[in-house]
Amino acid sequence: MKTIKEKLKEAETIKEKAIKENGGYGMKETPHIPEILEYLKQFREEKSRGEEQTVYNEELKEYIAEKENIPEELKRILGTEVFFAQSDYRNELKERKRKEMIKNGYLELTKDIEYRGKIELVAKYAGSWATNNIKEVCRLITSGDGYPFIIAKGKRSRGWYVNNLEEAYYKQLS
Repeated sequence: MKTIKEKLKEAETIKEKAIKENGGYGMKETPHIPEILEYLKQFREEKSRGEEQTVYNEELKEYIAEKENIPEELKRILGTEVFFAQSDYRNELKERKRKEMIKNGYLELTKDIEYRGKIELVAKYAGSWATNNIKEVCRLITSGDGYPFIIAKGKRSRGWYVNNLEEAYYKQLS
């Protein structure tokens, strides 16, 4: 079984080859190392960081470098792998939430939705400077330009376009 150092060297070789052949950053071709994701989970547990709390890439990189005695020349590719692990972790959380919501009777809200009427909405809206968690009873309508639009209870025109919501789920109420 390969060590993390060997896997990092291998990933660095693949990334450099991809850059030479294709240009760009070589990110698509660089393999994700599963052990880095496990270190992220371990770090979160040791430092009592919740699922939504930030773990900075640099602090995780230093944590792994110390545990695995990573040499200086491999720290750059380790940083890339930490970046991948953070993304993989977020994807795991989203998938876990999706399964939980579906188990609780919610449906995924997509721009292709046919239903129009009263819904219970659970979603995230990422604005320009803040992210809002939405959990309310709303109406799903078609906007003037033909797209699904959600209006909160008591409002007449202010709301959200479906394609502006993240992790959006709904239950039909009427």
